[in-house]
Amino acid sequence: MPHGITITPKHHPMPETKRLLLLTYYWPPAAGAGVQRWLKMVKYLTDLGWQCTIYCPSNAPYAQRDESLARDLPPGVRTIGTHALDAGHLLAQSGIGGRKGGHAPVDSGSVKSQRGVVKWLRANLFIPDAKMLWIAPSARYLRRWLMDNPQDLLISTGPPHTMHLIARRLKRSTGIPWLADFRDPWVNIDYMHHLPLTAWARRAHERQERSVLLEADAVTVVTPGWLADYQAIRPHGIHLVPNGYDPADFEHLLPYRPTLPLTLLHIGQLNADRNPHTLWEALALLHAQGRISTELLRVRLIGAVDESIKREAEQRGIAAYLDHQPPLPHSAVPQELRSSGALLLAINDTPTAKSILTGKVYEYLAAGRPIICLGPKDGSAAHLLEETRSGHTFGRDDAQRLAQHLLDLLAQLRGGRLEVEQRGVELYSRASQAADIATIASAISATDAR
Repeated sequence: MPHGITITPKHHPMPETKRLLLLTYYWPPAAGAGVQRWLKMVKYLTDLGWQCTIYCPSNAPYAQRDESLARDLPPGVRTIGTHALDAGHLLAQSGIGGRKGGHAPVDSGSVKSQRGVVKWLRANLFIPDAKMLWIAPSARYLRRWLMDNPQDLLISTGPPHTMHLIARRLKRSTGIPWLADFRDPWVNIDYMHHLPLTAWARRAHERQERSVLLEADAVTVVTPGWLADYQAIRPHGIHLVPNGYDPADFEHLLPYRPTLPLTLLHIGQLNADRNPHTLWEALALLHAQGRISTELLRVRLIGAVDESIKREAEQRGIAAYLDHQPPLPHSAVPQELRSSGALLLAINDTPTAKSILTGKVYEYLAAGRPIICLGPKDGSAAHLLEETRSGHTFGRDDAQRLAQHLLDLLAQLRGGRLEVEQRGVELYSRASQAADIATIASAISATDAR
């Protein structure tokens, strides 16, 4: 079993085709960040000699869909699945939290309390998450499937962390080597502090997380902060394999054209925890001073935006600077990034903010545009931007400094030289990350060869 951090191995011997079974909840046609990491991993692992089978829900009602993602699947990748049970959906159908079918009466005085009950039930009874009812039927189905389709490796990716508990059952019953991939942490995931957890439920989460970390043959995480957290539980066999970008997505793009207005672009979900307060304050300051106008600067938000964010922009008198658009197919994202003056990266304002590295930051790097990060100046995202010379980070009290930075960007744009001189971005290509996974996978499957 390999030890320590895997960065970029130079040799990845693959003498024969090996077979892996990936357990994931998010898979095309699902859209969003949850699907990208392993969609791209499978693409490049196939090139490295791995025969990949994907286990995912056959019925998942994905909130976001992107049919174009299926084009990234290489020939020969097999998808299997079963009907996924979702406890949250069952609660809605039962009438708890609103009318049966999930529709609460608009003016009902009990709606808020009913929703509070649903939130409490989901937090304290459905551990690790609302997909937990899918664990037992998935394990039964896959044990039978594995009898006729032997595999060299199991890989589970979460969240939802239900996928790890399915894999744990298979590991215990079959002995097949198992790699547990954490796209986000479990107990310390950013929304956990919002949940009304009892002490019992928190201990249950901690026990399950610890069990997965110790029983998996290897574990991968995506940020240095989470690596340190998990190495406190398991000193060896935890590997840093960051997210990345696919160079193929950034080929044949039109170059950036330095024209006014300066466009600041954010792509993806902006929930309440990602409200870019510092940006709104900086824009309000410059607007009040008469130093910007909508002809000079625009903010484009592509994707879902929490209403509280829009309200703050209106209250500060800068709503006219905002353009909000619905989500785009992922295939259209690289050109939007490349064509923008600067890119906005908002880090969740949560207790774990310093460890957060959103998946989109790597595609931001690949686009080669200046990045404005709103988050902890000593966090993982800030360190990445400094390491690659790709942008600057502004904390909650940095509105004055951000306002000056925006004026500097405008001056550079007027001078026709709004560019960044990056370094080391190629280390974060999806091919490089897949090579790291292949090295770990080969090591644990060889160590536990059956």
